[in-house]
Amino acid sequence: MPIRVVLLVLIWSACFSEFLSAQPAVLHRVNTDAFPEIEVLFRDRNPVLKDSVDFRLLENGKAVNFTISSAQDSAGGTRDVLILLEYPAWPEYQTQIAFYKNLLEQNAPYLAGKGGRLRLATFDWTRADGKVLQWVQQEPTDDANELKRILRGLSSPQASARRERSTEIYPALAEAMDFMGTAPKEGAAAILILSAEFSNIYNDKYDDAELIAAGRRKDIPVYALRYPRMAKKYSLGKVCEGTYGLHEEVLIDNPAGTNALFRALLDTIFPRSKGREYTLRFTTSQASGTAIQAELMLSAAESMVIRWQKPGLIETINRRPWLWALLLLPAGLMAWLVWRMQQQRKQRDAALRAEQEARLDALKKENDAEKAHQEAIREQEKKRAREMEEAARQKAQWDQRMAALQHLQRQPKLVNAAGQSLLISEPEWTFGRADGNHLIVDSPDVSRFHARILFGACVGLTDAQAAGRFFLEDLGSSNGTAHNGQMLKAPACTELHSGDAIGIGQQKWFFYL
Repeated sequence: MPIRVVLLVLIWSACFSEFLSAQPAVLHRVNTDAFPEIEVLFRDRNPVLKDSVDFRLLENGKAVNFTISSAQDSAGGTRDVLILLEYPAWPEYQTQIAFYKNLLEQNAPYLAGKGGRLRLATFDWTRADGKVLQWVQQEPTDDANELKRILRGLSSPQASARRERSTEIYPALAEAMDFMGTAPKEGAAAILILSAEFSNIYNDKYDDAELIAAGRRKDIPVYALRYPRMAKKYSLGKVCEGTYGLHEEVLIDNPAGTNALFRALLDTIFPRSKGREYTLRFTTSQASGTAIQAELMLSAAESMVIRWQKPGLIETINRRPWLWALLLLPAGLMAWLVWRMQQQRKQRDAALRAEQEARLDALKKENDAEKAHQEAIREQEKKRAREMEEAARQKAQWDQRMAALQHLQRQPKLVNAAGQSLLISEPEWTFGRADGNHLIVDSPDVSRFHARILFGACVGLTDAQAAGRFFLEDLGSSNGTAHNGQMLKAPACTELHSGDAIGIGQQKWFFYL
């Protein structure tokens, strides 16, 4: 964790501790029926009686004279008490456990005589199984004999119940406050802790301020009777004092004195109410209907702000502004730091995602390119195979036509007017001006590849239909090819018969078979 965050946490913790040290009060109502006489009713949770010297009253920023009176809270004394008995599975503390059990058993009639309802739970700081409290008596009892029977029936702590991680007094106390804060009750409630000399308190989940806040919010004071050695190192004094309870130590060499101390502790617990009700009266200097603000100073760290304009006052309770500023400033800075770290983490995550997506895109493109390359190779191979197949088919067809030509009874030939004679010795016999033709006609009105004579083949006819027959085909010449005086144009193909005349440019040849 960055050092600045640690410093802010320390500052905020100090402010929060000061915040909790204020004396919390609950404003009941403000009565302005007898205006300009103002009557404010409120309750201070601290059971210690206060008088007018403990308060200051400001009206619109100026001090105002007032009178104050108090009465006992109508909620009455404490009825519900939860006794927490530490029960560690360590042999060296069996004597202390026996001492506390004996102390409770001896004072069972005294406890029952107070008219309270008692619950009993044990806790072991070496247990960590989710719930720290091990309930012995969850339903309240006011029977002394029942309490004795429960104490005598407690079995010895088992070492097998230990866990690797410790759970200490604070989690047990927090769990007890949660239970007592929701349990049905008629009067006030309290918690009494009886713990051994070796009892850890602090951990990473709870602290003094949180327990004090919970105790005040739920009106549950904490009382403690502890062995002295670790009671100084791991003190519950702040929690007891902050919740308006008491913290006492066992008198090791004086059992009788400890018994008297325990009874005195009980004498303090049971009469204790939720606080005192106070009535404050003063005369306002403001006219009726005027916006008025009064501030009742309850302590150096807390104030009660009272506002009204007419009878039927709406009131609020506020802390001192400077205290709120101290609380909100580090909280705001911490929130900003958390937000900033979250933003940086989001940016890192976004950059990482972008990099991963870029890698995936590159891999996908590479894969697609490889697929396209392989597909092109396959297409080329297919094309080459088709070409080879077509070439083989054409060669076979050519050989077949050549063989058929050679087996004719009379060999076909071309004869011109001058008596020149040319034998047709191949199934495809071409005319044209270019080299490579069978009959080269050197004339500008003759195309490079002008026409051809086909044996056993013709466009539009099957091989079977064209077999044994001769055909004349124009090859797209510029001036056309004459057949018996009729001009042919590609892709015209006409059958040749013996004696037919073929006109190529200015030359005329006769076909004979």
